[in-house]
Amino acid sequence: LNLAEGSGKTSIKDRKRFYEIALASHRETQCLIELINDQKLAEKADHLGACLFQLVRVLKAQARGCPPISEETPFRTCPKE
Repeated sequence: LNLAEGSGKTSIKDRKRFYEIALASHRETQCLIELINDQKLAEKADHLGACLFQLVRVLKAQARGCPPISEETPFRTCPKE
């Protein structure tokens, strides 16, 4: 739900905040999945977690003023945090 709400935010800062909350909620869910010992579900959750992490990472870079990554510019320099 945080992903859905965050996607409706117009500022990068607000979107990043909601996506970070979604990532934290996902980590909590991963712990519960480990408790029920469902390997197949755990693998899917791991993939989703990696996607969320990457999304938050990209938004953090955008918030610092970094240009988006593309095939033409896979490497870039941008301000440090």
